Amino acid sequence: MSTHPKRGPLGVSWLNVVFAAALLIAGVLVAVLSARGLAFGLVLCALAVIQFGAAWWAVHRSDNDLARINALEYADERERQVARAGLAAVGAVALIGSLALVVVGFVLDDARVPLEAIAPWSVLVLYGTWGIANWVAAKRM
Repeated sequence: MSTHPKRGPLGVSWLNVVFAAALLIAGVLVAVLSARGLAFGLVLCALAVIQFGAAWWAVHRSDNDLARINALEYADERERQVARAGLAAVGAVALIGSLALVVVGFVLDDARVPLEAIAPWSVLVLYGTWGIANWVAAKRM
C-alpha cells in the first residue's frame, strides 16, 4: 500500500516544501541580519537547495529506499517505520546535546563560548545523526 503524502510543487511532499522554505528563510535571515553569520547563512541556503533537490530526486529518479527515507518521501509503511526510528535517534541526541549545552552554560557563566560558535555545529551534528540513524535503521528492518 502506497502512503505517498499529498504533493506540492514539482511533485515533492508539502513537508519538503515547508522544510526547504524554512531552511532558505533562516539562511537569508542569518546571512543578512547577523554580522558574523554570512557563512552559516549560506550553508543553510545550500541545505535548502540540497533538501529540495534530494526530495525531487527521491520521488522522480530514485529506486533507493534510503534516498526516499532521507528525503522524507516515504513509499510505504516500512519506510515510515525506518524514518521513525531515525528521527527518534535524532531526538535523543538533541535532548542529550541540549542538556550538555545547559550544563556548559551554567559552568562557563562568563560567556566564553558564544551561542553562534555552538549552534551551527549542533545543527550539523543533528543532520549527521539523522543520516547515520536512517542508514542503521534501514539495515535492521
